Amino acid sequence: MKQAFIIREFQPADYERMAEVDHSIDPHFSPTAEELRFDDDSFDRTKYILRRYVALEPGGERAIAFGDYAHTPQTFDPLKFYMDIEVDPPWQGRGAGSALWTRLESDLHDLGAISVRTGTYEDKPAAVSFLSKRGFIETMRVWENHLRVSDADSAGLEEQVERLKARGISVSTLDAKSGKDPSCLSRLHDLYLSIMPDIPLPGAFTEVPLKEFLNQYVRRPGTLPDAFFIAKDGETHVGLSSLWREENTTDLWQVITGVRKEYRRRGIALALKLSVMDYARKHGAETIKTWNASTNVAMLSLNEKLGYHRKVGWIFFEKSFSNPM
Repeated sequence: MKQAFIIREFQPADYERMAEVDHSIDPHFSPTAEELRFDDDSFDRTKYILRRYVALEPGGERAIAFGDYAHTPQTFDPLKFYMDIEVDPPWQGRGAGSALWTRLESDLHDLGAISVRTGTYEDKPAAVSFLSKRGFIETMRVWENHLRVSDADSAGLEEQVERLKARGISVSTLDAKSGKDPSCLSRLHDLYLSIMPDIPLPGAFTEVPLKEFLNQYVRRPGTLPDAFFIAKDGETHVGLSSLWREENTTDLWQVITGVRKEYRRRGIALALKLSVMDYARKHGAETIKTWNASTNVAMLSLNEKLGYHRKVGWIFFEKSFSNPM
C-alpha cells in the first residue's frame, strides 16, 4: 500500500534539504543551496510564475521530495511550463513523486496550461517510465560530453588561432574587459541574443532582458569572469564561451559557446574552446564538461576533434493538455 504524503508549500528553510536531495540523486551535477536560492531570488516573478512544493515523510516533518513548475524565460510562453520532481532515493517508488505530480497537474490545469516540459537522464528507466505512463513524450536529447584535461591534444590547432589574430580576431575575458569597457555587458547581451536562436532548445527561443542574462551567466555563484571568453573583431563582440566552477571538485562546466552567424566557419569557436582548455590546464582542472544537443552536428564534431567523449544523455519530455481550462 502506498503511503499518504503531506504536501506543503516550499519555505526558505528548505533550500539546504533541497540541495541534499539534488546531490543524492546526481552528485555530479547538483546546485548548492546558495545557487538554488540565488536562482529563485533572481527569478522575475512579476513576469513569470514559479511555484514549488515539498513532500514530507509520513508522520514526520522531514522533506523527502520536491516538485515545482515555472515559466522558462528563454522559451517563454504564458501557457507553457517546465516542471521538476525530485525524490530522495530511499523514498523513490513509494508514492511521493506521484503525490507531487497530482498537485502540480492540478495547478497547471487551473492555470490553463497547454503543455508542460520536463526531463530525466536516459539511464534512469524508472523516471522514464514514470513520465511515459503520465502521457509525456520525448522531444529532444542532449548529451553530456567530458574532456580529461590531461588527455587533451591541441597540437597543430594553435596555427588556426594565429591566423585569426592576423585577421584581427582577438580573444579576451570578461574579467579583463568589464572594468575597462562600460558597454561590455550590453554588447555581450547583444551577442547572446544573436546566437541563441540557432542553439537547439526544447522550445522556440524568446529574448531575455539584460538583467536576466547577467543573473544567469555572469552573476550566478560559480561563474568565473576570468574564464568567460569573448572573441572580438575590432569593437564587435562576435563569439563567447563561458565556464562555471563545479562545487567541491576541480571540474569545470562549459556553459555556452556560440558565434555570430556571419562569423561562423572561420575557426572562432575553436579558438574559444582552446582558450577554455588553456585556462583549465593553468588552474588544475581535471575535467571539462559540457552539454550538446544530439542534433548540433557542428559542435559535436568540434568537441570530438578536441577529445571530448560522450557520456549519459538527458531526455526532454513534453505533455500536452488536450482540454486546458
